[in-house]
Amino acid sequence: MITLRNLSAGYGKKAVLKDISAAFTPGKITGIIGPNGSGKSTLLKTILGFIPPSQGQILIDGRDLHSFSAKERARRMAFLPQQRIIPEMTVEELAAHGRYAHLGAQRILSKRDHQAIDQALWLSGAESYRHELISRLSGGQQQRAYLSQLLSQDAPHLLLDEPINHLDPSGQLEWMELLKKLAHDGRSIVIVLHDLPLAMQYCHELTVLEKGELKAKGAPPTLLEKDIPQQVFKVRLLPGPDGCYAVTRL
Repeated sequence: MITLRNLSAGYGKKAVLKDISAAFTPGKITGIIGPNGSGKSTLLKTILGFIPPSQGQILIDGRDLHSFSAKERARRMAFLPQQRIIPEMTVEELAAHGRYAHLGAQRILSKRDHQAIDQALWLSGAESYRHELISRLSGGQQQRAYLSQLLSQDAPHLLLDEPINHLDPSGQLEWMELLKKLAHDGRSIVIVLHDLPLAMQYCHELTVLEKGELKAKGAPPTLLEKDIPQQVFKVRLLPGPDGCYAVTRL
């Protein structure tokens, strides 16, 4: 479990997050939602240790984040950032990078490492183009390549910053279904989303940020009953009989 206690953070003297307390539970998808500039990406980067908190505490499975070495953090948390540099390497080579947290100084891949890479490529749907250069792939294929790196890292906590932005509707649904399976297998999934209907449909819990503060948290139906989407986003979400949602402006 990832636990945040009265967390505040920002950039220099600029405060972005203010007194955030939350928990992200294994076996669940937790969506981080909020308007642009509300601190969603900053929250992920602070949890990962990229941004030092100005106050508060971050616990990873009951242990303070700052007691972990960089390698230990990578074994516990895998991160897919919103923006990435496209390296000149194959999909398989990128997936292999996910194993580095488990390797010694010489970075020699064992049979177990190769099995983890194969499994990650299969789960991500990138296995059929594992020998292709990433730079020659479509945006959707590149997303799957980076997902293979994330999965080969074999961390119990996955943090993803808007991972479905470059995917078509079918690809977005495939990703969310895969994340649901990964959560069912026991991982904690923390995902920043802008697509409110998908967040309502797939997330077990939602953490809602507004101007760097925690506006609300809870199961999607509970937040819907409290009119949180209407208050924060100025939209109305309409549940359908198949578990999907439609969004309309007020």
